[in-house]
Amino acid sequence: MRGWLAGRLARTVRSNRFFRRVRDSMRALVALPSRAPWLPARMRLAPLSAPDDIVWTLMGQAPFPAMPVIVLAGGRSMRMGRPKALLQWPGSTRSFVTHVTDTLRNAGATCVGVVTGAHHDLIATTLADEPVQVLYNPRHDEGQLASLLHGLRWAFAQTDDAWVMSTLVDVPGVGVDAVRAIADGTGAGHVLAVRPRHGDRHGHPVVWRREVLPLLEAADPSQGARLVMRALALDGRVRDVDVDDPGVLTDVDTPAQYDALAAGRPVRDD
Repeated sequence: MRGWLAGRLARTVRSNRFFRRVRDSMRALVALPSRAPWLPARMRLAPLSAPDDIVWTLMGQAPFPAMPVIVLAGGRSMRMGRPKALLQWPGSTRSFVTHVTDTLRNAGATCVGVVTGAHHDLIATTLADEPVQVLYNPRHDEGQLASLLHGLRWAFAQTDDAWVMSTLVDVPGVGVDAVRAIADGTGAGHVLAVRPRHGDRHGHPVVWRREVLPLLEAADPSQGARLVMRALALDGRVRDVDVDDPGVLTDVDTPAQYDALAAGRPVRDD
């Protein structure tokens, strides 16, 4: 009797028009992106028409927080001898700057700006077909803090949200999972900044709350944002997010460091 009833119920469900419409709609909606970070690169996937944050939600992940992200790429690259933003990311045809923006977008970021300066024309040409905003900083000669402020002012103007993420083009090895973990670290509480921690060291990306902008504007340009971050940490206003990703610490500034990265060796501080 139970077997007959189960079979009857199954046939009824299969024949239900509403069920078929829901099934067909879900088949059309749940398509994976062509560059899914959780699958091997060799797998070919169907194109996706939905935004990345919707995909993450369908896959059981929370959407990326509604925060803009800026990439600082305004330096002169004096130690490298050529623009670091245009270095080729090992194992691909992508440059550092496009690899970094790819990672941010694969993590779910939808509003990405790249702050340029000394090598603006070259970087802008590289990013011409990328879904990012190029932000030329006319005061790039004043140092990294000037580029950070230029990017943050633009980013906070794009949103009513309280947070903006910033990262560096010469810290290109950060993975998608680390980006999402740092973005999700804002949470509740009275923190004004979020930073990654790998072992006993801190790195990038960093997330800044809107209220920090006046503090950064008043900071000593020679000290940059580090002094502000240190003061906030001493006051208990910084949240450290532990990540199992050495890429948050991997700063590529010199030819020797780039050679080590390309060869798959540890990149050591010079």
